[in-house]
Amino acid sequence: MAARQAAMKEMALAAKTIAGMFEDKLSYDAVVFKDAAETIRRQSGDALVTEFPPGSFGGRSDASAEIDKSRAEFAAPAILKNLLPPCPMRQTTLQTA
Repeated sequence: MAARQAAMKEMALAAKTIAGMFEDKLSYDAVVFKDAAETIRRQSGDALVTEFPPGSFGGRSDASAEIDKSRAEFAAPAILKNLLPPCPMRQTTLQTA
C-alpha cells in the first residue's frame, strides 16, 4: 500500500507541474514537462491497475472500494493504452529554445 500511495503522490505532483505550465503559473521548461509526462506514463496503465489488487481496500487505505466493485471500468484505460500504437513524440527529442 505504501508503494501505491507513493506512486499516486508522484503522479499528482507531475499532473500539477503540467497543469501549472498550461495555466502560466509555472514557467515552461521542456525537460521538466517531459519528465512529468514520463512519470504519468510510467505510473499509469497496467502499473496503476496492479497497484490496486482486488481486496486491497479499507484499513489504512483511502482507495475507494468502488474500484473493486467496478474493476473492469477501472482497468479499461490500461487495456486501451496497450492497444494504441506507440506515440511518435516519445521517440523524438524535444528541442528547447
